[in-house]
Amino acid sequence: MSDVRRIAIALELQHPHPWHQQIYSGTQRYAREAGDWQCIIQEDPQLGFQFGGSTEKSFDGIIARASPDLVSYSRREHVPIVNTWYSTTATGISGVYPDLIACGQLAAKNFLDRGLHQFGIISNMNFKCQRVIRDGFLSALSEEGKSQFSYFSCDYDYSNPEIINQSIQKMNDWLDQFQSPFGLFIESLFYTRQLIHLCQLRGWSVPEDFAIICGHNDPEFSRSPSISAIDFNFEEIGYAAARKLDQMIRCGDQNGLSEYIPPRGVIERDSTDHYHSVDEIVRKSLDYISRNLDRHITIDQIASEVGASTRTLQRKFYKHLGRAPSAELRRLRISLAKRLLGDEEKTVKEVAFQAGFSDSKRFREAFLAEEGVSPSEYRKKTASTMIDLNGAGDTAKSNEGGMFGT
Repeated sequence: MSDVRRIAIALELQHPHPWHQQIYSGTQRYAREAGDWQCIIQEDPQLGFQFGGSTEKSFDGIIARASPDLVSYSRREHVPIVNTWYSTTATGISGVYPDLIACGQLAAKNFLDRGLHQFGIISNMNFKCQRVIRDGFLSALSEEGKSQFSYFSCDYDYSNPEIINQSIQKMNDWLDQFQSPFGLFIESLFYTRQLIHLCQLRGWSVPEDFAIICGHNDPEFSRSPSISAIDFNFEEIGYAAARKLDQMIRCGDQNGLSEYIPPRGVIERDSTDHYHSVDEIVRKSLDYISRNLDRHITIDQIASEVGASTRTLQRKFYKHLGRAPSAELRRLRISLAKRLLGDEEKTVKEVAFQAGFSDSKRFREAFLAEEGVSPSEYRKKTASTMIDLNGAGDTAKSNEGGMFGT
């Protein structure tokens, strides 16, 4: 093998989907660090590549949205391949994918943090990957003893207006079961906009009457109101795929293991910018805490800001949230810290200060008490999850639908 490793990139970059481009960016970040990679965009690696006026047939490795035919080629030619296409029907292949269970849990926990008690999901439940997100969402609700949940399975055949109109009408009927306030996770930006329109016709406003988190993050499309979205961490998926391929090339190992990358967090926008509580003092307190998580604030300060005595504030928090204001403040700081720890460029000390802790020691003690692990251990633990596809169950191999099918 030459000193330069020639890597085929087959990520369907001809399509404008941002997640394809983000995965590609991650592969290029690793290539720059490796120093000995020559990445060649070739959507059909079986055709080889042009080099020095002739066509070369051999690659040292492939990063791809891998079809069964491409996987067969890689095995036949003994070329290591790493897949990033969650919906591929190829089996026993090494891959790097989003951790969809964690994505569902993240959306549900965000709604819970906002004080919501009714929840729904709108996506196409014919696809396993959407059911995996739903399962993660439900597991987070179950941990908090919440059961008011419903889902609507929509149709993605956008080329057929009649089918889409029927789906929208059924979605409107589905909304009859909800009472303000409630939270919805919606996989599609198209259905997000349709849902907002239907709710506005009922006199419901975002985010006061209902909160939305979308599975697609498009800042340009997500305006008026801007829509909060899951950051699936696609660039890190690309980086991890390149790192995995490098290891396979060096070790000659094609082990069929998949790596699941946790989401970076929820990108907060207008559609979740509200705290819901049956009590005005509790709601105002949560709003004040949310705006000042990066500052050192006391319970007395919070009480003063909302025009209540400290004793009244304590009593109302216990009644409506089941915990003291100090416990809620600590929980929200830890929740913010967990999102910040997803950014590996931030030191633990920087995370501590940005989450409102006065020093790293107090941050570590509070984090350990809340999560059972230190901040550093949490960061390492959530960096990725290794799963053997050959022994994985239905959840690990859920592979179709939504952005993961395009």
